[in-house]
Amino acid sequence: MTRPLTSGLSICSLEEIGEENWNSLVSGLNGTVYHHSAWHRAIELTYGIAPAYIIKRDSDGGVGAAMPVARIERRLGPRRLVSYPFSDVCGPLYRTIEDAEEMVAALAGTGFQGVRIEFRSHVRLMTGGFSAYGDYAGFSLRTDRDEGEIMKNLHGDCVRRKIRKAFRDGLCAREGTSLSDLREFYGLHMRSRKRQGAPVQPFSFFRNLWRELHARGLASLIIVEKGGLALSGVLLLHYNDTAYYKFGASDERHFGSGASQLAIWTAIKKASHEGRRVFDFGRTFIGNKGLMDFKSRWGAERYPLYYMYAPALDAAVKAEGGKAARAAGALFRVIPGFSNRLLGRLFYRYLA
Repeated sequence: MTRPLTSGLSICSLEEIGEENWNSLVSGLNGTVYHHSAWHRAIELTYGIAPAYIIKRDSDGGVGAAMPVARIERRLGPRRLVSYPFSDVCGPLYRTIEDAEEMVAALAGTGFQGVRIEFRSHVRLMTGGFSAYGDYAGFSLRTDRDEGEIMKNLHGDCVRRKIRKAFRDGLCAREGTSLSDLREFYGLHMRSRKRQGAPVQPFSFFRNLWRELHARGLASLIIVEKGGLALSGVLLLHYNDTAYYKFGASDERHFGSGASQLAIWTAIKKASHEGRRVFDFGRTFIGNKGLMDFKSRWGAERYPLYYMYAPALDAAVKAEGGKAARAAGALFRVIPGFSNRLLGRLFYRYLA
């Protein structure tokens, strides 16, 4: 049932708004794939995290601003109201920046006792009650250009040379079309997460992404292989004029083959051929110099991201380079794969 929060501000379910109405609003207000109901449904089916929608109405009854949120219950620490779990950026949709700031200010003053409110935006909204954590950056590459021009701006040794090597050595890239292809990618993903010292999402998450987003033309899969053996892959999300590099995975035994570079280059070409204006490489913790450099070598330009918290949050607790994060990474690198999958299945939802 729709719940009024303050005058002109309410929170309601997708059924009350209407799925078609919500997605039309997302499209009309330049939303991202992370605002789309199919993304929310995939997360709900996997982790049981149900979406809700905050709506700010103007005096004439029209929607001035809106934002999807999900409530995360935690065993330890405060409960969280997040826009949106597992999303790089999912800030307010708005007609004017004033509409967004009014909605966020009103939200900070609502009665969510004991709940931390978080949202992730590429715009720093000037409003009281929230602290901004700015230690993430996004990287995006313009793909509304000639393929040769895009290639020319790639790093010569780290990218172009490896793409040429992959072609020369007989590697081939293809688009995945089945759950069997998705399982091949998931095998690479598990290897990559272990190597990175990170918990692995359950396969059900990828299966739900496939069923909810791929079926609507909002996701695709690139596999690079040689002799029938999958060496690397990229799972893309796409919406309107943007392709999102959501997951990349590879077999570390074939790092020198150029398979990863070929997979990403194929994904970029696909985005360009489909008329996408932007290839978004996603967020990066600015303390991770290696990953920052990797994305820059593709000619991607850095843009700021702002993670906003109310009540105000000490940014130090989010530092990915801290001792706790390093200790957890060391653990995930040494535990067996089945243990990593089990821990991911049990606890990943709390990392949203």
